[in-house]
Amino acid sequence: MKSRIGVLYAMRQEDGRLISDKPSIRHGGVEFWTKLGGDLVIAVGGIGKVNAAMATQALIDVYDPGIVINAGICGCVEPGNVGKVYLVNDLVQHDVDTRVVGDPAGYVSSVRKVWFESTALQRVRKAIAATFPPEEYREASIATGDWFAEAGNRLDWIKETYKPHLIDMEAAAVAQVCYRNEVDFLAVKAVSDTVADGVESEYETGKRTAIHGLTYAVMDIIKHIRQEDKQK
Repeated sequence: MKSRIGVLYAMRQEDGRLISDKPSIRHGGVEFWTKLGGDLVIAVGGIGKVNAAMATQALIDVYDPGIVINAGICGCVEPGNVGKVYLVNDLVQHDVDTRVVGDPAGYVSSVRKVWFESTALQRVRKAIAATFPPEEYREASIATGDWFAEAGNRLDWIKETYKPHLIDMEAAAVAQVCYRNEVDFLAVKAVSDTVADGVESEYETGKRTAIHGLTYAVMDIIKHIRQEDKQK
């Protein structure tokens, strides 16, 4: 099994401690940092699905990782979860819509799938469970699209159609690229804000809390994977 770990962020600020210097290289507009003697590669690809997909493919082509981790902050459709860290189990692209030709909502015709999976989820459950108390450790589905979510009719449709707990702008795109390249994938997200009627914006304050928890989660996952690989 390939031992190199790739971690992909949308924004540099989402990484709390791993990036502290200039990038090792830039490829296709994507910044890369190599750490731990080359066993860890961190990429910052930019916000949105196209940036996420492009950065993921570049990460795979240049560094050939055994696992790609999409880490970042996200919104939650239920209040009371700001700062909590989630392992994402199932992922869907809410803005892929070819229902007019008979497809189900979210259907990605190139791979004949609506839902994607975090294929490395089982592998890292222990790492998160050892880091966070049970009330803060959860798994959830996520809906991804090129839309900074806000309450309203569009969000209501997404919730009714896909029933996600989380919403973001990159994760499912990364999952699709990994699926097509047959690379193990995991999404780990921390909630920065609530997307619901009657809830004032929490993003500016919530993202700091979210990034703090996300950083420790990612570091523990990396440690767990490296220890597991050494034992094989």
